[in-house]
Amino acid sequence: MVNGEHPGYNPLASPYESHDFADFAQEFLRRNPAYREAASFPPAPACLSEGEAQQRLAHAWGLCRLVNPDALPRTSPALWQPACHPAIVQIRCSHLAIQTVVPRGYAPLAEHRDASAHHLVLGRSMQRLRLCLWPASEQELPELCLAKDKDLPVRLGAAAFYAAACRKEQATLRASLLPSHYQRAALVRLLQIFDALAAGASCRDIAWTIVFPRHERLTGSVWKGSAERRHCWRLISQARRLADGGHLRLLALSRSPCQA
Repeated sequence: MVNGEHPGYNPLASPYESHDFADFAQEFLRRNPAYREAASFPPAPACLSEGEAQQRLAHAWGLCRLVNPDALPRTSPALWQPACHPAIVQIRCSHLAIQTVVPRGYAPLAEHRDASAHHLVLGRSMQRLRLCLWPASEQELPELCLAKDKDLPVRLGAAAFYAAACRKEQATLRASLLPSHYQRAALVRLLQIFDALAAGASCRDIAWTIVFPRHERLTGSVWKGSAERRHCWRLISQARRLADGGHLRLLALSRSPCQA
């Protein structure tokens, strides 16, 4: 992660201004060559049905189902496994109560039913609600499920946001559930670096166009022995790690997600 502020980053002018950690995780996952190939040509072992094979493959990436790698997170959000993303609100309810659990004004952007649960991503303007509904025929009233683990503060924050949405209040996500300005700028920069690498850019190209756009360019032996070059290589390594399975660290909402 770049030390200090990101002087060239303006969140209001960025296509990532509304991204939460789950959206950034999807951005890095869809840039993973192995995932792109798996999502386009999923294997189907003879011992499994096509649906079972795809579900098993999706679970390996932290997903409930495979998502089109060309789909944009804000319009076609991924459905993540609750075990991987503590900001998913988990609710036990009967089949008849499902309609009552969805806050008024929120529309489904993605949903998937499997043998055990009903997974939903709901949207209202730029806001997102991620729900996992566990069927419980004997449950008269919907019941929130909160695991008492290290992620309990995150789960409580997501539950509070959900409760406010159900009360039709002007709910806003807690700061702990969203990337800070600094984290957002750093994640956007890592995405730019990865895309530049994929387009054939060198470390030096990335240094003077993305990392140090206002810096006087260094050449020759001065560049090879410079702190700028070493720092740029560190950022390149971080970008590659996030696109090579590190997206799961973003889902875990770690305090330093760019250090995955």
